[in-house]
Amino acid sequence: MRRRCWTLWMIIMTSLLFWPNLAYTAPLPGGSTSLAAAIQTQQDVYHLVAAGETLFSIARRYRTTVSELARLNNITNTNLIYVGQRLLVQPGGGTTPPVGSPPPATPPGTARVHVVQRGETIYGIARLYGVTPQAITQANGLANPSLIYVGQRLTIPGGGTTTPPPPSGGTPSSSGMRWGIQAHMLNEEMSRIVSAASEMRLDWLKQQIRWADFEKTPGNIQWGPIDTLVANAGGKQLLFSVVAAPDWARTAGTDTRVPGPPQDPATLAAFLEAMASRYCGKVQAIEVWNEQNLAREWGNETLSAARYMQLLKAAYPAIKRGCASMMVVSGALTPTGAPPPAAIDDFTYLTQMYQNGLRQLSDAVGVHPSGFNVPPNLYFTQACAFIQQSRASFRGPCDTPHHSWAFRSTLEGTRNIMVQAGDGGKMLWVTEFGWAVGDRRIEGYEFAADNTREEQAAWTAQAFAIARTSGYVGAMFLWNMNFAVVQPGSEQALWSVYGTDYAPTITVPAVRDTAH
Repeated sequence: MRRRCWTLWMIIMTSLLFWPNLAYTAPLPGGSTSLAAAIQTQQDVYHLVAAGETLFSIARRYRTTVSELARLNNITNTNLIYVGQRLLVQPGGGTTPPVGSPPPATPPGTARVHVVQRGETIYGIARLYGVTPQAITQANGLANPSLIYVGQRLTIPGGGTTTPPPPSGGTPSSSGMRWGIQAHMLNEEMSRIVSAASEMRLDWLKQQIRWADFEKTPGNIQWGPIDTLVANAGGKQLLFSVVAAPDWARTAGTDTRVPGPPQDPATLAAFLEAMASRYCGKVQAIEVWNEQNLAREWGNETLSAARYMQLLKAAYPAIKRGCASMMVVSGALTPTGAPPPAAIDDFTYLTQMYQNGLRQLSDAVGVHPSGFNVPPNLYFTQACAFIQQSRASFRGPCDTPHHSWAFRSTLEGTRNIMVQAGDGGKMLWVTEFGWAVGDRRIEGYEFAADNTREEQAAWTAQAFAIARTSGYVGAMFLWNMNFAVVQPGSEQALWSVYGTDYAPTITVPAVRDTAH
């Protein structure tokens, strides 16, 4: 999410049609003068949080309790709510249960009826009732399960399935999800980094490894800085994201000013096999590449999911030869709707990855659900209403509606593609997510000026909570820990949850109070 071409994206996305994988709903009325308003649906009453409100004051207003509001909305830290947050305050008595609540018990084999609500997907409804998306699709004769609409009545067939357990690879928390953060650790003071991760109660650390920095000539790998990192990880489990082929391995004439892939996949496979063998039992997972649907991460070469899958086809067995227990995560895509040559829509690219064998060539699927200036509980169809009512200055979600603006739309849309590809038993690994905060504008990152530290803290905690209860997210890595320390003033530093000299922001206790 730190490497974007959003200026180009804003120009060329004007006429883009967004993916219809979510139930479309009209935005909230733009003429409202206050966010302190209750929204009545057929079954439920919702409240939009206004400035200065607390869960206690909202509970008093609706004659309920703080604990009940927390239960209804999956809130783990009752001190963390934010302006514009949509809270369920009074669940109704209709056929549709509140989001995140179990449906009413019915005898096995009995069909039920579900009325589609704002932002719901076939996958989410199926998970709610313990059935498969395919079962709902067949029971309702849906030609396209991506096209459902608010108010639609869906027959829910009887029976149910259990959610598959997460794959092996490191120790998950009691919730079944691995909690982590990305940091720059190479040639840094590891004790500070390990201490910071422990302060947040995070068990995993992620480091991006630039292959070009360690194998400057073929076969001559200088492991020193990585050895030091691994030796001083303090018991933390490690994910390495490997990118950037050395110049000697690149295609002749390619743009070596930006990172890119090797010409021969076997060269990457050899490096990864050596890495897996050297750090077996000490590094738990490897992510093969990063945001390969973005030209500037692919050497400005022609973007191709088929070519990336040739890399993964060589890399996956090589890593397993080096260390059979090491997890292999497919390279997470950048959320975008920009067309070639600058980028390929991440949903389109992921579909093409599956068409080229992804199901057999990864242990987990990487994803980067971005946040921009939109809370994690909203879908992209709701983002513009939030921006209008919060008077945000960055209006990308209004000007060019697309799933990539919203954490939740990207996360659930990615999962839908996995399920449709028959890969629903595999977990998603969120290898990068977060919200930038900035008091100055950096071109391409203007959205950061709309976000406050309080919002970063609340939204980050809520994103962790959403993932933890999803049943399909195997790991979450917050972007980032310490770029305000190692690259102060950079765009990457906008996401840093530790300031200069590792001074913690309020996001640190928010994560700590949510973790596990």
